[in-house]
Amino acid sequence: MDLLANLNPQQTEAVTTIDGPLLVLAGPGSGKTRVITTRIAYMLTQGIPAWKILSMTFTNKAAAEMRRRVERFASVDELQISTFHSFGAWLMRRESLALGFQRNFSIYDTDDRDSLVRRIMKELKIDTAFVTASAAGYAISDAKNRAIDPETYRAGAYDVQSKAVADIYSRYEKALVEAQAMDFDDLLVKPLKLFTEHPDVLAKYRGRFSHIMIDEYQDTNTIQYRVSRLLAQESKNICVTGDPDQSIYSWRGADIKNILNFERDFPDTKVVVLGQNYRSTRNIVRAADALVRHNVARKDKHLTTDNDEGARITVLKCQTETHEARAVSARIETLRLENGVSYGDIAIFYRTNAQSRALEQALRERTVPYQMVGAVSFYQRQEIKDVLAYLRLILNPRDPVAFARALTRPSRGVGEGTISKLREAALKHDITLLEVAKDPKGFGVARVPKKGAAALAEFAGMYERLLAGNLYPIESVVKTVVDESGYRRALETDLDPRAADRLDNVNELLSDARTKEEENPELDLSAWLEQIALASDTDNLDMQGEAVKLMTLHSAKGLEFPAVFLTGLEDNVLPHARSIQGDGDIEEERRLCYVGITRAQQHLTLSLARHREAFGRSQRNAPSRFLNEIPPELTQVDDQAATASGYGMGDFNAWFTGRAGVKPVSRENDDDDPFDFSDAPPIEDGPADHLAADKPRPPISAPAAPGDLKNGDRVRHAVFGVGKVLELGGSGRIKVHFQGWGEKSLALEFARLEKL
Repeated sequence: MDLLANLNPQQTEAVTTIDGPLLVLAGPGSGKTRVITTRIAYMLTQGIPAWKILSMTFTNKAAAEMRRRVERFASVDELQISTFHSFGAWLMRRESLALGFQRNFSIYDTDDRDSLVRRIMKELKIDTAFVTASAAGYAISDAKNRAIDPETYRAGAYDVQSKAVADIYSRYEKALVEAQAMDFDDLLVKPLKLFTEHPDVLAKYRGRFSHIMIDEYQDTNTIQYRVSRLLAQESKNICVTGDPDQSIYSWRGADIKNILNFERDFPDTKVVVLGQNYRSTRNIVRAADALVRHNVARKDKHLTTDNDEGARITVLKCQTETHEARAVSARIETLRLENGVSYGDIAIFYRTNAQSRALEQALRERTVPYQMVGAVSFYQRQEIKDVLAYLRLILNPRDPVAFARALTRPSRGVGEGTISKLREAALKHDITLLEVAKDPKGFGVARVPKKGAAALAEFAGMYERLLAGNLYPIESVVKTVVDESGYRRALETDLDPRAADRLDNVNELLSDARTKEEENPELDLSAWLEQIALASDTDNLDMQGEAVKLMTLHSAKGLEFPAVFLTGLEDNVLPHARSIQGDGDIEEERRLCYVGITRAQQHLTLSLARHREAFGRSQRNAPSRFLNEIPPELTQVDDQAATASGYGMGDFNAWFTGRAGVKPVSRENDDDDPFDFSDAPPIEDGPADHLAADKPRPPISAPAAPGDLKNGDRVRHAVFGVGKVLELGGSGRIKVHFQGWGEKSLALEFARLEKL
C-alpha cells in the first residue's frame, strides 16, 4: 500500500517530516486526521518502534478514530494513542507510588468532587449562601488547570470569598490524599508534578517516547504545554497540529499562545500549512476565511477549496426566539423534502444551552426527531453512579465519597453523623472505612444505633464476600453487587414511576460490561471503571442515527454535517455579552463563530431574532457584528420577520435593512488592548510558567513610585506576575489585568509594582 498516495504536497511534507520539531497549521476540513494517522504509519515503516510513539489529542472519539485509521496500515497494539487525561491515568497507574498514591486510586468526576467539597465546607463552617460547592469546585479546577497550587492561590486571594475558596482548596487536596483519589484535573497535574520532582522518572519516559505528536495544540493549557515540552526537550522530535483560529476553550484554561509561540520554544521548527479545505463548498470556505481575518491573534493562512461554489449562505431573520425556532424547523423540513437531506445529516448549533428550549419545542411540534448532545450522559445518571460507587469501593476501600454513596443507596438507617465518625476513626487508625464499618465500637465509634450497627456489619460482610471471590467477569461482579446490596430489590419495590426506567438503566450497565469484555477479553474491573470515568459527552454521539443533532458551538468542535443551522447571530448572544462588556474576548467569540461555520459541508443557515427572552427578561439585541464581516455576495437574506404575523413586533426593517446594519468593529485602539501581551518579555519556560508553583517569582526589588505609572504601562507583581495597567483611580487604587488571573484592583501604596 502506497502511504503517500492521494496526499497533496503539503500533506506529504507533513507526513514525511519525522525528525525535529514540526508545526502543522491545519485549517478546518484540510485532512488533518489523515495526516496524523498516515504520519504514524510512515514512522513505523521507517523503523521507529510502535511503543516509542506517543500521540495525544483531546477527545476519546478523536483518539479512537485515529487508532481505527492507523489499524488499516499497521498493528496498533503497542501504540500509545490517547487523550491527555487517559495518558495521565495510564502514567499514574504505573508511577503513582512516587507521589504517595496507591495504584488503584479512585478517579473523581465533577459530581464526586463537589460532594467532597460540600463535606469540607461543612467542616470549615462555610455557608453555601456565601460560596456554593459547585462554584468552589470550579475555582479549584480552574486553578489546577493554570498550574496554581493551594499556597499560590492563597497568596493571590484578594477578597473574603476567594480566601474561603483558598481554605477549601487546601483542605480538598489533603482529603484527596486521604481518600487515595485523584480528580479529573489531577490526571494532568500529577504527571507534571511527577516529572518535575522526579528527574529519574522523566528520564525514563523521555527514553520510552522518542516521537511525540499532539493534536489540537491550540487547546492545550499550561499543564499540557509543560508536560509536552518536558517530554520532548531532549529529542526535539515533536509534531504539533492545530489551528489558532479554532482556539475556543480559554474558559477552561486553554492558552492560544502555546501554538502561537511554538517556534519560539523550538527554534528549528518546520512549519507546514494545510490550507486546502476538502469539506465545504467554496461559498462557505470564503465566508469563514473572510470572518476570521478580522482577528489579530492568529497565524496567517489562506483557506482554499476545489469544491463547487455551492448555494449561498442563508441569513434567516426572525422576530423572536420562538419564531426563529419554528422557522429553523420549517427549513429543516424543506431541506429534507426538496434537497434530500436526512435528519441525521442536520445539526443546530447555539452559543448557550438556554437557547435549546425554544428549538426543542419547535422540533417537537413538527415531530422532528432530535438528539441532544451534552445532556445528562448515561454514566452520570443517579442509578448508574450509585452502582459505580459500590464497584469503586471494591478497588479502593478508603474512598469516602464512594463509601457514603453506596452505604446510603438504598437507605440503611445510617446517618451523616455516623458516617463522619466512621471516617474520623479510619483516618485515626489508618485503616479502611470497611474495616471500621465491620466493628465500629471496636475502633471507638460510640453510640451507633443498633439498626445502624447491624446494617454496617451486613454492608462490610458483603464486601468481604466480594473480595474473597473473583473480580471477573465484570458483568458477574456488577450483577452480584446489584443483587446482594439490595439495590435491585429497592428499585423493583419503589413506587416512583421512574424506578422502572432506572432499573432498565442498571440492566443496560450490565450489558455495557458484557459488551466491553467481549471487545477486550483482557479488560478488568479497574480498567472498565477508568474508561467510564474518562467518558465524555460526545463519545456516544450517534452520527448515523436519523435525528437532528442539537449542541452548543463548543461541543461542535471536530464534527461535520451536510447541513448546519447556526442560531442566535446577535450581539450579546454571539458574540456573548461578556465579551462585548469587556470581561471576555471578542476574538475568541469570532473563532467560535468560525468553528460553527466550518462544520457545514453544503448548506449553512445563520439565524437571528429581533427580540429574545433570556433569563426572564426580554432583550432587543443588534444583529451580530460577525454578520457584517461576511462578504454580502456570499449570502442571501430570508426576511421572514418582515411578513411575520402573530408576533406584534412592529417594523422589522428599521432594525435590519438588507444587511446587518452594524458597522464593523473599529480596531483603532488595538494598542490599548489590556489582553495583548505580544510584546511582553519572554518567560523562560513557557508563556504561563510565572504561575507555576515550582517556579518561584523573584521579589520586587525596586517598586515604581505611584507618580511613575500611567494607563497602559506594563508592570510586574510579586504574586500575580506580568500585567498591564488599566486604570489609575483617584482613591489610591490601581486596576491591572494580569495574565492568568484577570483584572485586579490593588492599593497602589502597598502593591509594590515594578514597571517593565
